[in-house]
Amino acid sequence: MAKHTFFGLGDVNGEAINEYECSLYHDTEQYLNRMMQRGDTNKKFVKKFIRLGLLWENPDDYQDIWSDDLIAFVKSLSNAIKSVSNGVDLVTLRYFDGTRKIIDVAAILGTTHQNISKKLDKIAKKAVAKNPGLGTSK
Repeated sequence: MAKHTFFGLGDVNGEAINEYECSLYHDTEQYLNRMMQRGDTNKKFVKKFIRLGLLWENPDDYQDIWSDDLIAFVKSLSNAIKSVSNGVDLVTLRYFDGTRKIIDVAAILGTTHQNISKKLDKIAKKAVAKNPGLGTSK
């Protein structure tokens, strides 16, 4: 399927990848803005935030693209997640870079995807509970 997707797109290594990366960051920005405006930063959102690899991104790198409010939101959410995570959790969270799925991280760490999912659930639940400003919905 992948071969057919890129067939006829021209320079596969340049233009198509560049367009994909631009749309990815644009979609992420829209998603974060929507969640910030709704004030609905719940456990599910925190898990997706981690899986997207935004925990380790430096929001200051996106000053040209993101608003100041969005940068502050990403920083505060990242700090909240890191503050409730222990050393082992932080090692696990490092593997989420936006390209890996839960099953990929589980394979790297030699565990099951259920264990990784439970770990993300616990971290997200603690982050939301410890920081009431993030929201309280499930």
